[in-house]
Amino acid sequence: MEIKIPPGIPSLLLNFTETVGADEQRRLVMKVVKPAVIEEPIYIRQRLKLTCDNKKDNHLEIKWVTISQAEAEFENLEIQGLVHCTGEGTLIARNCTFTPSDQQPNTAVEVFAQSKCIFENCVFSNAIVCPLTIRDRASFEIINCTFHLNTQTSLLILESAKGFVNKSTFLGTDKFSVYVFSNSQCEFNECKFSEIAGKGAYVFKNSEATFNKCRFEKIKGGAINCSTDGTTIVDNCTFSGNGHSGVHAQFNCKTQIKNSTFTSSGIIYEYCGGLIDSCTFTNMNSPGVCCLGYKSNPAVKNCKIKTYNNFGIVIRDAANPSLYNISLESGKTHAIMISDFSSPRIAKTTINNCLNTGICIVNGANPEINNCIINSCKKAIEIMTTSSPLIQNCIINGDILIHHRGELLPTKFIGNVKNSENSSFKSLIYQDGMFSIGEEAKMPQEEPDFVEIPEMDIGNLDLSCESKSEHKQMCMICHKEEAELACVPCGHILICHNCKDSFEKSEREKKVCPICSTPVLKLVNVFQEQECQICCDSKADTMILPCGHFEYCYKCAVRACEVSKICPTCRGRVISIRHMFPTV
Repeated sequence: MEIKIPPGIPSLLLNFTETVGADEQRRLVMKVVKPAVIEEPIYIRQRLKLTCDNKKDNHLEIKWVTISQAEAEFENLEIQGLVHCTGEGTLIARNCTFTPSDQQPNTAVEVFAQSKCIFENCVFSNAIVCPLTIRDRASFEIINCTFHLNTQTSLLILESAKGFVNKSTFLGTDKFSVYVFSNSQCEFNECKFSEIAGKGAYVFKNSEATFNKCRFEKIKGGAINCSTDGTTIVDNCTFSGNGHSGVHAQFNCKTQIKNSTFTSSGIIYEYCGGLIDSCTFTNMNSPGVCCLGYKSNPAVKNCKIKTYNNFGIVIRDAANPSLYNISLESGKTHAIMISDFSSPRIAKTTINNCLNTGICIVNGANPEINNCIINSCKKAIEIMTTSSPLIQNCIINGDILIHHRGELLPTKFIGNVKNSENSSFKSLIYQDGMFSIGEEAKMPQEEPDFVEIPEMDIGNLDLSCESKSEHKQMCMICHKEEAELACVPCGHILICHNCKDSFEKSEREKKVCPICSTPVLKLVNVFQEQECQICCDSKADTMILPCGHFEYCYKCAVRACEVSKICPTCRGRVISIRHMFPTV
């Protein structure tokens, strides 16, 4: 019996198919019986299923196929060319391979204009730009698919697209493996991202992405990046061997990370907030948690950071996160580094076996530290350059060092302390160059380079940050000339021009900042103005690195540089914006 071909079925398909009939969904079923090269466009406007039983016959090289206001299903096919699904069309593909044509190598499949697509057990490969683009209010389901050998990106989700990706693998790519942009939504479940030169996933501009039980391995540019009003939820994921960061959240985005494990690289919050809950960090080569910038205020709780070669936690540039029930153990440098006017709240946190300082507080930082325990650290707490911590009800087995370097002295230092569970709290007073326990003076009024508080006298601290003098910061090598060179990337102004050569020569093997122990990449000149050159109102207190211009207040510097990444003075590339402790 002859099967009638309905209108809307391209006659070109008849050259390489056999018509089987209608299936239970009343779609015309056509079977591919031989490989084909089709140099003319194919338009599908009727319900159609295109399938193949023999792998030797399933290769179709096409110019392009457009599916519009119809449902088309592809099964067991190798399609080389461009497939468009538009105008509320539906594309279903199972056990198919999609690659671009040699003439149009940028992409293989585009789904847009409120269309729908379902891909199951498919392979997308060999695209220069991206093999699969879903955009313009399209919806999608991607199940057990593989993306590999693509140059720039594996999956683009744009312009209010919405859907999910389950049990799929993303390999390779130089820029972004997955890019979620402009009010789009996507959920990734049990997916693997690996061997990627760029970033694993990038979520941007009011888009939302959820990652459940996903693995991120060996991603040089960082596993997940969420930026500019994006929202990202990470739950029960594994991050190992990634460069730069496991998760990087920045610029007013919202990022929640729960029940996840990190190895080598951790989490960065930059000018944004969020949540880190019940995460584990081990064998870290970069900080487990980094909070940078005045809007960086995530809540970090119930986390463990163990065996870290860099800082365990870094809080700088006016960040104010909350840390609760954190455990830090076996670190090679400072466990928690707090600097540059930051004001975190730290509670019920335990620090053990740190080869350097448990908590290092520098450059006008004002942390509140409550009910914490510090044990077996080289130094329990270091306080430098008129920082102002409030430390209450802590058990600290170690020393507190108060560095005031010449006349940079705090005016008041009060606390109640103990150094073990069984000992009693003791009163500490440090005021006008004097240190005493209770009412008994223990130290004359001479001003050494630092004050050392023995372990029997440590605990709760309340330190104001007003300096009793306004002298310029002097060189930390000769102590004679004014410091004029800043360390990059930390930005501390510590060395004069005369001592530059001796610093670089003597510290060649271990060149670190004397204040914060950050590795020094180079020394740069500081070009300093007294008032902000943009608003002409606030004091210039912010350095732009690496050029060294010190001509703007912090708010103006952020507005001018955080998007363009260009210094307003010299038009040089901006690596970092540092809110500096004033030198006067």
